[in-house]
Amino acid sequence: MIFPLSIFVLSLAAIVIMIAVRLSAIRKGQITTIDQSFQFFLPVQQKIDWLAVVIVLACRDGLKYLFLQTLFFFHRLAGWLKIAGHQIEKRFAGIIDMVHGRGAMDKKGAVSFFLREIEEDRAGSSPYKIHLRHK
Repeated sequence: MIFPLSIFVLSLAAIVIMIAVRLSAIRKGQITTIDQSFQFFLPVQQKIDWLAVVIVLACRDGLKYLFLQTLFFFHRLAGWLKIAGHQIEKRFAGIIDMVHGRGAMDKKGAVSFFLREIEEDRAGSSPYKIHLRHK
């Protein structure tokens, strides 16, 4: 971690120094902004240009990797949320079915008998003639 950071700091310092030297040369009148004949430390300039290209490419690759990892994370998260949603839906569907009486008609127990009586009353064939509807 320290090595890439030190390379970045050194290249940034070299770029800043190069810009400062160019600006001071322009102010002193040694070069104009159009003049391309002034070559100040050509090997250093080439190295700075190469480092700038490397930094730009590394940033591009790093951002691409970060974007893809974020995309994969949200894809996995969507899958997990889908599974959790199905589990919650199953749990509440069972509770709702119990409240509505679905699946409890064939089971033996007080609730089943009560629901069967309600169903028979609604059908009109109840032997007890329980009237649940208010007039």
